[in-house]
Amino acid sequence: MKTEDLYIEYARVINMCKGTKVKPWKCIKGKGIFYSDFDTHPEFKSPPYAYDFAITILEDRPVFVGDTVYHKLTGIKRAIESKLLVDDFKEKFAWCPPKRTFIMTAQWVKYDGSDEQIAEIENVKNGWLVIFYDGTQSEIHKGYPGKSVNMHAIQKYLICNPHPYADMICQWARTGQPVWVRPKKPYEFKVSDYENHPTTKLMVDDKGVYLITTTPDWNIPGAEYSFTPFGEEV
Repeated sequence: MKTEDLYIEYARVINMCKGTKVKPWKCIKGKGIFYSDFDTHPEFKSPPYAYDFAITILEDRPVFVGDTVYHKLTGIKRAIESKLLVDDFKEKFAWCPPKRTFIMTAQWVKYDGSDEQIAEIENVKNGWLVIFYDGTQSEIHKGYPGKSVNMHAIQKYLICNPHPYADMICQWARTGQPVWVRPKKPYEFKVSDYENHPTTKLMVDDKGVYLITTTPDWNIPGAEYSFTPFGEEV
């Protein structure tokens, strides 16, 4: 790159910053010993190789090679390794990982000892647990509560509503073993999301795309999970 090329690149940066809150000179970094934090338009007095220009603007912040962003849907961390970005980069990525929305389906209920509550507790499929007045919590029980706990000491109770893959999750948490995940179409990711990913491989078979991962997301709507390759008999 020649000195005149720096001005051509800076013109690109000025145009890139239009409509954003980013000043063009904040889209330039000095490399190594030429580190600079510009507060106005640069004069480019250092050698051409001393400057690094931002690739794009993301959420009113310049993006440089070496920066780290997150996929908005999967939360996967991605390092910017080159100046080539996917066309919908700004729609797909953010500076911070997404906040997961937690829907509470199992809730603590104040215990009043009514026949209705006792009947509800006694007949649940997946069990129940209670909090006593002394603040301690019981283990998971099933059946009539009077056989397992002191009913007069119950302050609150909770009807268990386990995750559909609860047993698998427990085994994975104890072993860290790989999990095969087949997401439901349409897919909410691209192949580029998993390039050089440290814990996940993106695979393809005659049924579509699937993942082999040691860090599975257990809450992908409609996804299928397995401890063995899909189609392989156990």
